[in-house]
Amino acid sequence: MAQTNRSSRAHRGQTWAVAAAVCLVVWFVFRGSIGGAMLQWDDDTNLQYNEHLRALSVQNLHWMFTDASYVRRYVPLGWLALAVDYRLFGPGPRSFHALNLALHCADAALVFLLILKLMGMPPGGRARPLGANALLAAAAGALLWAVHPLRVEAVARASGTYCQAVFFILLSILAYLGSVSMAAGGAARRMMLGASVLAFAMSLTTYPLALGYAGVLVVLDVLVLARIPPGAAAWGGRESRGVWIEKIPFLAVTAAVLGVTLAARYQAGGVWEPPPTLAQFGVGSRILQACYVWAYYLWKPLLPLHLSPVYTTLVWFRPDAPVFVGSAAAVAGITALLWWRRRRWPGTLALWLCHLALLVPVLGLTEHPHYANDRYSYLVAIPVSVSIAMILLGRGGRPVLRRAALAAAFGLVAACGMASSAQVGIWRDSETLFRAMLDRLGADPYRADILRRLGRYYRGGERRAEAVAAFQEAVKAAPEWSVGHYELGSMLVEAGETGRGIAELEEALRITPGMPDARFDLSRALFSAGRIPEAAAAMEEVVRARPTADSYYDLSVMYGREGRMAEARRACDEALRLDPFHARALALRRALAEAGAR
Repeated sequence: MAQTNRSSRAHRGQTWAVAAAVCLVVWFVFRGSIGGAMLQWDDDTNLQYNEHLRALSVQNLHWMFTDASYVRRYVPLGWLALAVDYRLFGPGPRSFHALNLALHCADAALVFLLILKLMGMPPGGRARPLGANALLAAAAGALLWAVHPLRVEAVARASGTYCQAVFFILLSILAYLGSVSMAAGGAARRMMLGASVLAFAMSLTTYPLALGYAGVLVVLDVLVLARIPPGAAAWGGRESRGVWIEKIPFLAVTAAVLGVTLAARYQAGGVWEPPPTLAQFGVGSRILQACYVWAYYLWKPLLPLHLSPVYTTLVWFRPDAPVFVGSAAAVAGITALLWWRRRRWPGTLALWLCHLALLVPVLGLTEHPHYANDRYSYLVAIPVSVSIAMILLGRGGRPVLRRAALAAAFGLVAACGMASSAQVGIWRDSETLFRAMLDRLGADPYRADILRRLGRYYRGGERRAEAVAAFQEAVKAAPEWSVGHYELGSMLVEAGETGRGIAELEEALRITPGMPDARFDLSRALFSAGRIPEAAAAMEEVVRARPTADSYYDLSVMYGREGRMAEARRACDEALRLDPFHARALALRRALAEAGAR
């Protein structure tokens, strides 16, 4: 017995030592992300300009736990983690990047432990001893997941919450597997299941990435752990009933978060467009798009080349294109084949079903255009890594072949690590990121949007000449894009080229007449050019479309310059009605009173 205890302690020590080594390798590969800047690619919206994260006040906490429209998702724990980081370490990007990397390292260690757990759980849930080969195979599987280049996007963004969401889902599945090994009906098992449900809820409220998790648990119980007897007739029997009942809390959490998320999506406002209707994007098109996403994350991990934060295949969606028809045929064919061979290849079928279930939240069923982003692979790649580790363990194979396979796996880990380390450099600041995206896009019309973002970055840094050049390129790439003309016109006016700026703003309004921002800037530009009546007429349209204190104040100034003093007073009064503490309107009101405008 003493010898057994010493052996068990030694094995635990080796396990934790390898887990620490996995973390160290992951940190080494991604360490460059800690010095990254805040990016104008979600970081600005989610973190840099989000006033609700500046303090842990009652009002801000209420917003975090009740708002589901700011990013069209219900993500209270995601917001809370960012707010706590902001409170402890301030607004600089370094601590946010460090937290994200720390979570990714922890995720890698948890994937390693998950693989070991599954290796030691044959059908029926009976534990079996594991040796050094299992530790090496599990480490290789975990590292192939953790240092793969597709992980870079999820790790390198300061405001990313994928690492935190997956951290909780990994805790959940480890707790669930732990409960399987315990005596049925015991208090310890109930507590472990409760912990699994709680961790799952924390994952979904960090970011609803694992909405298909309950399906994964069913796949594990049926095809991997054999907790539910084979055959549909046995699924409703007494032996299976308790296993199904265990899923009810997971399904309840899923339904609650999914309901809030869909409500937020269909009540989109502000900068968010409402989801497309079935007339705009039909059921058939949505199915083809979903099949493309399912197929894409099969082959993309094998060829992680020319990576970019944006891919435009789904932006220019054509249902008759070969890539979409081929994807649908591939998904249908793989599903049919694996179902037909389900008794011979249960593990492969389980892997495929997990792939389908885990990708459901990122299929874009309510979105058009949609994007197959690198970060969407963060969770769905874990079952593949588990399968690779199982193959590397190869209990029935020859030792020399196992050693050769392990050596090849660690060689692939090294290659992935070098590629990821280089990819991290692309995310160090907005300019580098946008330039890399433009290189990847080539002549794709979507480059106009990236050029606009680059121009805004230059504008914010007072690099006016470069901003003008970027906006001009955007207009050249998309001549009928009103936003491009608006950005260029506004920048030209700011740079002192008022005449050219007015022409671009007028072009923007020709293409899209209902652009209050463009008309507001045009009115101000006309005013500065001395074209007062035209400026006042333009501002009148602005206040009709979007009345604000600033627009009424400007209109009052314009009326005053024209000598229309009574109208100037009324406009100034309206500005103060909308904002009683508007300093410039208060000063103007006193000036108008002194001038006798009564």
